[in-house]
Amino acid sequence: MKTIVLIFFILASSCVNRESLKEKEKSDLISKSLISFYNSNEAEVLYKTYSQLEKKYKNEELLLKFDKKEVINMFLILKKYSELKHILNTQKKLSYHDKLILNLIDYKIDKENGMMNNKYINNNIRLIQDTLRKSPKDSILYIDYFSMRSVLVDSMKIREEIDSMQYTNKNFSKDFYDLILKNAIYEFQNNPINHDILNKD
Repeated sequence: MKTIVLIFFILASSCVNRESLKEKEKSDLISKSLISFYNSNEAEVLYKTYSQLEKKYKNEELLLKFDKKEVINMFLILKKYSELKHILNTQKKLSYHDKLILNLIDYKIDKENGMMNNKYINNNIRLIQDTLRKSPKDSILYIDYFSMRSVLVDSMKIREEIDSMQYTNKNFSKDFYDLILKNAIYEFQNNPINHDILNKD
């Protein structure tokens, strides 16, 4: 499930228009590199893109301005965790997704240093639960929730929890549970990109 969000600002200033074209060029470069990675599972093209952007764009906030989710994906795939953490923290306001990513980054950094610190995953679960209390019919939040639960428990336990939710929560259709939620969690659990956080060793 890959979400690509493109935002185009049409402004009169030719200077701003030139900047927009540069940003669109950068956006296309990242997008094409990610597509190549998803097709081949080879990160070399992403390393080349990262190197290009690092030389051409010094402003880290500008790097996040366009296709923020794609930029985050690239940094996560390349395991540029500390750099991504710095970039996200330069923003004036952190979004719900920024907070999820920052907790995942801290979890990954600790794990690389030999520490299994589940507090960051539990922080994400609490954040998702708090958001669900405000928006109980937001189905995407349940994908976030069970993705985070997958870091803590095995796939059989996740299936049991989803079945239990399906029995008690009638806000969503059978198709949502069987065709969307379960498939999304299966993809999360079996995506090679996530193996380093799902590996309990």
